[in-house]
Amino acid sequence: MFSLFWHELLTRRWAMIGWAIGLTSFGFIYLGIYPSMADQMSAFDLSAIPMYEAMGVTDMASFEGYAAGTFVNFLPILLSIYAITTGTAALAGEEDDGTLELLVTLPLSRWQIGLVKALAIIVTLLIILLGTSIGIMAIFASIQGEIVTEIQTADWLLITLAAWPLALAFGMASLLLGAIAPNRRTAGALATVFFLANYFGHAVTGMATAYEGWRPWFLFHYYNNTRTVFTDGLAGGDAAVLLVVALLFGALALFAFQRRNLMVGVWVWR
Repeated sequence: MFSLFWHELLTRRWAMIGWAIGLTSFGFIYLGIYPSMADQMSAFDLSAIPMYEAMGVTDMASFEGYAAGTFVNFLPILLSIYAITTGTAALAGEEDDGTLELLVTLPLSRWQIGLVKALAIIVTLLIILLGTSIGIMAIFASIQGEIVTEIQTADWLLITLAAWPLALAFGMASLLLGAIAPNRRTAGALATVFFLANYFGHAVTGMATAYEGWRPWFLFHYYNNTRTVFTDGLAGGDAAVLLVVALLFGALALFAFQRRNLMVGVWVWR
């Protein structure tokens, strides 16, 4: 199992490096320009745009509010794109490429192969965020003397890693869809719909008080993208919910993979 796990990580090495650099660059674009835009941001009226409040963006006057509304807000969205891509590629993608049939000939049971795929997604997302956090800490250290904030450089490690449970939940959901859908394209489309439903469902229920009771049904509800993330971090209970959801999706993916009829391009229940 370890050899297969190591192989999975090696095949993702350039993706991990590329995504870590890309997310760091995204942080540089927004955080790096803040010192020159601090005055404009303090005059930005968010109350005129209800969508911002629904997304948790309530303050642009402080660096904490600005950072939460930009980098912290969009980090799990961007990372979830990779999670969906790698999740659907893990099983459905390999079946489309014709390599999954060879993989199951290894002296490993299907649940072991599925578990290795899941572990590779878990570790890959974590490595990307660790690499990103190093880059963000370097960026913040370069501008810290130009801004007024109580954030310390080391705080960015946990702030960045707070995106991991949410992205992992979408990654495991994509792994499940890759195990039950007939091909990668269908699995990717379904995973994208699932992601968008969670994102816009969370936003809409935040705008309409009549639907506020539905917010806990959407995964983005359990991610703190407000300025309080710099003082409170990701609540342990919220992280636990996302990790339980990820565990459930992962377990269902292993169960579905056990029942899958390989190389025939049909739904798992056929």
